[in-house]
Amino acid sequence: YTPLVRGERFSDPKLILMAKKYDKTPAQVILRWNIQLGVSTIPKSATLARIKENFEIFDFEITASDMIQICDFNENYRIIDDPMLLL
Repeated sequence: YTPLVRGERFSDPKLILMAKKYDKTPAQVILRWNIQLGVSTIPKSATLARIKENFEIFDFEITASDMIQICDFNENYRIIDDPMLLL
């Protein structure tokens, strides 16, 4: 749910560096990271260009070491209630 945290982390310097490394946008790195983790990821956008960009994540793969590094970005930041706490 809200895999792109409504864009609130797109300016994170660590994420920007990772995006530059793969020649992708921060959104594409986040989406690809989720896919590689096996997380069902459904981004929402009303902008045609962003919808297209969201699909352009299957032409690269994040390395294992970068996957670990991205996992370490965790701040436990939420923009909605934790769905696991609702169970």
